[in-house]
Amino acid sequence: MGRRLPLHSWGWRGQIDDLARMPSILRAARPWLRIDVERVYAVGGSMGGQETLLLVGQHPRLLAGAVAFDSVTDFKLRYDQFARIGKGRTLQALARIEVGGTPRTHSRAYVLRSPTNWINEVAESGVPLQVGWSDADEIVVDQGTQSQRFFEELTNLQPRGRVEKDDRLMEPHRGELCADPTARRCEVARSCRRRLSCRSSALGTTSDVVRRVPPMPRDIRRVNAQAKMGPVWGYRSSSRARSSRSLGEAVPAWRAT
Repeated sequence: MGRRLPLHSWGWRGQIDDLARMPSILRAARPWLRIDVERVYAVGGSMGGQETLLLVGQHPRLLAGAVAFDSVTDFKLRYDQFARIGKGRTLQALARIEVGGTPRTHSRAYVLRSPTNWINEVAESGVPLQVGWSDADEIVVDQGTQSQRFFEELTNLQPRGRVEKDDRLMEPHRGELCADPTARRCEVARSCRRRLSCRSSALGTTSDVVRRVPPMPRDIRRVNAQAKMGPVWGYRSSSRARSSRSLGEAVPAWRAT
């Protein structure tokens, strides 16, 4: 949830603070769910990667590890780069609504939403971090000025935590967030299906892969819907529910819709 827009938060400080409150939100909503606060992780891609990096920088004692791929790291530059992708002018208009103006009129607001502004805090956090990007990304274009530059500058700071590039995350994503979350031909959904298909040769058909993904626990789904999560979260936990059925050794990490 952004400052003004429900689907385009773009690193708003209130959204990052909400993500940081997820352990307390879960405790309040499901007091029987035990959470090991020493093993809380965040994973995000694109806008979620941007917010994962902001989460590390703004709440450096929260996470035990983080993964960010295809991320926006310089939001001021991203505003200009919107013009190079489909519906770029629409995205620029949405950014003006969400932030309050253009990078020229509201420079500081764009800087605060950029992980590069928090790079020293990320380096000092000691949080292990994996960063991945594709040079052929069709949405976060020119990743040499985004994730790659962030990674290089971060490693030059000799961060306290381990920082590595994940070469497994090299497939470019091709879908920006949909204006209509119910759209059946959403580019994000098509991108997800392509990612499943490229892995299906080793695991079976695409439908086999989908069937092997465990269903989202009902309780976790409700909490996610209330919290409006951005990046994907994971918690090592065990269940004390009245039912004899346990959620298992670890609760899967899910992205809220």
